[in-house]
Amino acid sequence: MTNNSIKIKKAQPENARRISTLVRQTLEKINMNDYPRPAIDLLKKENSPKQIIESLEKRKVFVLTKQDKILGCIYINLKSGRVGGLYIDHKHLGQGYGSKLMQFIEKFAKSKKINKIILHPTETAYPFYKKLGYKVIKQDFWEGPGFKTKSKTMEKKLK
Repeated sequence: MTNNSIKIKKAQPENARRISTLVRQTLEKINMNDYPRPAIDLLKKENSPKQIIESLEKRKVFVLTKQDKILGCIYINLKSGRVGGLYIDHKHLGQGYGSKLMQFIEKFAKSKKINKIILHPTETAYPFYKKLGYKVIKQDFWEGPGFKTKSKTMEKKLK
């Protein structure tokens, strides 16, 4: 996808440090009110450069670049159809990059014969996904070491 020097391409191991920084900054600057501190710390740990490189083998990870600078990333698990890790550089929120990545991933999923996407939004991201046509199919809890927090599961059937 190209638009005014905006490209979406498959993430490479050499992108891992920038993706990790992007995720960690988003967690600290945007998602601090969405999760308790132990959950933020766990997510940051799970998104170290080393963990990002390992995840490239397990799921499809894409980056959105503008003039070769990574401004966003997203991943999808092809077995489950679960999309996660949609992160946009906090300085570039509200510029349509999240929508571009979601349109891309939906088209990519359809090309892989995935008929629905499932995701677990943060409270901050919930209105964004709702606007894109995702519906809440389940509400429960996410538990980890030292925390328990409310969680939603959303779904969108792909046409």
